[in-house]
Amino acid sequence: MKFFSKEKIAQIKNNSPKGAPVSEYGNNSPKGAPVSEYGNKNPKIKRYTILLVDDEVGNLNVLSEILMGDYNILTANNALEAIELINNYSVPENINLIISDQRMPQKTGVEFFKETLKKIPRTIRIILTGFTEIDTIIGAINDGQVYKFLAKPIEPKDLKITVKRALESYELEQKNIELLTQLKDLNSSLEIKVEERTIQLKEINELQKGMIEILVHDLKNPLSNILMFSKHIHGKSLSEEKTKEIAWLINRSGNHMAKMVENLLEITKIEQEKIRPDLEIFDILPLTEQTIKEFLENTVRKQIKINFTCNISHNRIYTDYTRTKQVIENLISNAIKFSPFDSEINVSLSEKDQEIILSVKDQGPGFTEEDKAKLFQKFTRLSAQPTGGEHSSGLGLSIVKKIVEVIGAKIWYESEYGKGTTFFISFPVNI
Repeated sequence: MKFFSKEKIAQIKNNSPKGAPVSEYGNNSPKGAPVSEYGNKNPKIKRYTILLVDDEVGNLNVLSEILMGDYNILTANNALEAIELINNYSVPENINLIISDQRMPQKTGVEFFKETLKKIPRTIRIILTGFTEIDTIIGAINDGQVYKFLAKPIEPKDLKITVKRALESYELEQKNIELLTQLKDLNSSLEIKVEERTIQLKEINELQKGMIEILVHDLKNPLSNILMFSKHIHGKSLSEEKTKEIAWLINRSGNHMAKMVENLLEITKIEQEKIRPDLEIFDILPLTEQTIKEFLENTVRKQIKINFTCNISHNRIYTDYTRTKQVIENLISNAIKFSPFDSEINVSLSEKDQEIILSVKDQGPGFTEEDKAKLFQKFTRLSAQPTGGEHSSGLGLSIVKKIVEVIGAKIWYESEYGKGTTFFISFPVNI
């Protein structure tokens, strides 16, 4: 069936620019020739692609004449040819609109549309039909997801308006899909962040609970000692020697409380990622020697000897000076705390595979298998007990582990129960 009256077709042809192409092969297209494609005159301007399907070449030519100035045009002579075109097209989804005649051999327009739904579900579909077919088309619209049907004969102006509105609908749907995708991505991202934050809050809550337990349990004894000693000297005349002894005990208890609070604040900062490494290049040898000297007074009461050996050719490392000193202090302090009286602690610096390795070895009780499983956890009570009545918060090694991670170093240990423990920390050499 003709889409337009003879007068309208003549008018369209007369108004076409001279030499304007109607088909890649003209009206003498060979059988089985590829479909034509028009447009892309200015690749910088977005142009929609429209597929025209009809078994009458004249109809395709006229439709192409009307639309080709504004759109990229593909044509097919029947439904099977159109399906083949879609299947072989580089990006089928880029076919934005299909206009098809309803009455064609082999497959009707609706049957053709229905078959292409899986391949290009978002493409807009328009059916061209005669008035006598309207009832049939209305019943089939849902099957082929037809956007609109146009009754023949068709006015070019009406066709252009319909195509424009159809493509506006297509664009709106694409934007809606993009927005939905963005919303899904944002929602997914939000869910992940909420889950991460929930886990983080749970960890902080557990940390706070642990802090309260530590404060209640471990601060109770030194606080009681301070109160007891201060009460003992209140209103009493004591010898200078006795006063000094009590003052020393009060000072020790106070230092223990201060150290415990300091550790709690430190682990809280690390857990909340408030610590950032202050990286610099420095010599690890004098740092290690100075730190050992600062602990010599602590070893006198327990008659512990600290040995130091150094076998490195490069002394300079690139990391956080203050945090490195803090780690060394923690390891030496722990070694003294858990070493028996009249024993030795060996501190060494060695070099291997472009790394400087600091080790601290004690002659303490070592770790059981149960100890090893929870060694670097917070608020952990291990089987070993301080040998000189010292206090332990259960935070020391967890702080060391966290700091080592922050400054870009590595930590590990070797231990056999009953035979002591050696901790190792490696730093990359800065040559």
